[in-house]
Amino acid sequence: MVGGILIGNLLSFVLIGGLYYLTFKNSPKHATILLLIVACGFALSFIKLVEKYLLLVLALGIVAVFIVIIQSRKARDLALHNWLISAGFRRMEFPFVETLFNKPASTILRHLPYKGELTSYQQTIPFVMAIRYSSSPSGKTTRITVECSYYFNEKIDVDLLSDKFKIAKENTANPRLWQRNLKSCDIFRPAIGGIVVNWSVSDAIEGYRERHEWIKNALQN
Repeated sequence: MVGGILIGNLLSFVLIGGLYYLTFKNSPKHATILLLIVACGFALSFIKLVEKYLLLVLALGIVAVFIVIIQSRKARDLALHNWLISAGFRRMEFPFVETLFNKPASTILRHLPYKGELTSYQQTIPFVMAIRYSSSPSGKTTRITVECSYYFNEKIDVDLLSDKFKIAKENTANPRLWQRNLKSCDIFRPAIGGIVVNWSVSDAIEGYRERHEWIKNALQN
């Protein structure tokens, strides 16, 4: 009996920890709200007057947690949208977007191509940054993969830029366990010409910002 209670409590903590982690990746503010809801529910469970309404309180708490998770996703999308605008990205139509990804995907969910510009040695270099969302079966679940590609084909020497990107990749430190892997990028030349740097990315501002800074630094060296 005691063992069952301990296992139940452990599973609850693991579930709450997982939900907190997912929410924190979207929005630290909403992750804090989620913890407050859980803490309030836990505190109410010790109040005798609430005991007969415990199932109702639990149901309301679960609903509130999922509302916070949904709102955190909306906050993440808004924050990412604002960052893209501040970094100078503009949505565009790009008919060859699939050629900017070197690995085939089982099911393409959507492509989001953006136009951007970077300055290198007082020269403005235009590029396309494309995000691809795809899904593939993983056991009994579906795995969602997010990738972003930087594509250059205007006002550049492709051979020179290829060398810059390869040197940048070699000079990128191997990540520690808790760090994102910027070194794990694919550098290739698509059939439409030019050159692409492609990564898998966590769908959060930090992931896109780090890759944008990597590209900027590579162009400057």
